[in-house]
Amino acid sequence: MYITIERYPWHFADFGKTWLAFGDNQVIARWNYVRTTTSKIDRPILYRTPQITTGCNWRGRLFCGGFSSDNFWNTNWEQFWEYWRGLVGNYGGLDFNPTSNFIYWSGIGSDMRWLFESTYGIVGYINDYNLFKVSKPKIFESFEKGQIGLTPMELSGIVLAIKPLNRFIVVYGDNFITLLQHVRTGLVNTFGIVTTNHVGIKHKAAVGISQSNHVFLSNDGTLYRIDQQGNITKLGYESLFRDLNKSSIVINYNRARDSFYISTPTRCFILNSLGMTETDQIIMSGVNIQGKWHAILKNRIDYVNNSFMFTHKNSSKYLIFLGGV
Repeated sequence: MYITIERYPWHFADFGKTWLAFGDNQVIARWNYVRTTTSKIDRPILYRTPQITTGCNWRGRLFCGGFSSDNFWNTNWEQFWEYWRGLVGNYGGLDFNPTSNFIYWSGIGSDMRWLFESTYGIVGYINDYNLFKVSKPKIFESFEKGQIGLTPMELSGIVLAIKPLNRFIVVYGDNFITLLQHVRTGLVNTFGIVTTNHVGIKHKAAVGISQSNHVFLSNDGTLYRIDQQGNITKLGYESLFRDLNKSSIVINYNRARDSFYISTPTRCFILNSLGMTETDQIIMSGVNIQGKWHAILKNRIDYVNNSFMFTHKNSSKYLIFLGGV
């Protein structure tokens, strides 16, 4: 498994024994196989198709987005759509390709793997060909029942980050910030847009999250906060960030100190309830585990070719990915 060095931190969706890590051009996934139906080993798998920029776990559902329209359907899926085009022509938009402006949400604890392997979207996980098959695929039923969803954002632009916040899912784009929440209509569960704001971020690492709020740096170098009610507040600090290289900003959250660390390769600022201050320690990545915060500091790591590491928490283990700036 050869992993490409990433420019920005991997986004991580943790479902316990199942997890997914999203780079810009690759996804690493570890699936929790059902032991009664398979003897496969639970080792991580590297996928190049589809290309997905970001993803997270929201109450047991996978939310992901920022797709490459040229690299969404793999070869097996293309053969599937070719079969259906032969049946119905292009009726129903069978030439449809999700783009970088789209997001997807799965069912609770299900309907994740079909994005990468067509078998799971056609016959499901049990491989009961009497129930589902190419002429009656599982994915069609899942969409029809509202168990899964795929939708574009209201404004044009690229989806760069998707983060959970209380009852909201916050989608950060280069030209918008959109909040969605769960909606139940009869027996159908879906998600609807609550509000869209005409402000965007430069890249996927320009957002830091805590359990109660998000902090993000906009394209013009303005710092904002989103609270649990979905209110977006302008914090300012333009004088600090306007002239910095916003393409290299990384925001991390320290739960133990209830502080956000906003870093570039040369400077680091701490934001908390007391305001903003600068520190000599440049925090490039951090993870909260069992009440303690573990961070990678620029002045404690020997950086080769100006690369640095990103950590993520999965259960009680570390997952460490190399990246570069």
